[in-house]
Amino acid sequence: MAKEIQTLTDDIKYEYDVHQTSKINMREVRNEEKKNKDLPVLLFVLQNVIPTPHVNISSLFHLRKLNVYNLTYFTPTKQVHCAFWSENLSGRAVNDIASAFHKILTVLRKMT
Repeated sequence: MAKEIQTLTDDIKYEYDVHQTSKINMREVRNEEKKNKDLPVLLFVLQNVIPTPHVNISSLFHLRKLNVYNLTYFTPTKQVHCAFWSENLSGRAVNDIASAFHKILTVLRKMT
């Protein structure tokens, strides 16, 4: 039993070390790429789901709210743009996010 615990601990430590090394390497690559202003790099963040309307009236609080989604992207030149949609138009499945991503890329292509 003690050997199993030791092995498990060693395995977890190894996975953690691999993860930390990968994280450090990715940060180094990102920092190097940020120096090249000609390299188009986009950082995407799917923000929290925003339930609307936001009210403080208790009788309205438990009514069905409309969820709104926000996919935000940042350019290396610190420009920020958002793709914003509600659940009545689309959801947050892979295809929905891919459509928002495609729209963002289309807008970026028109800007250049």
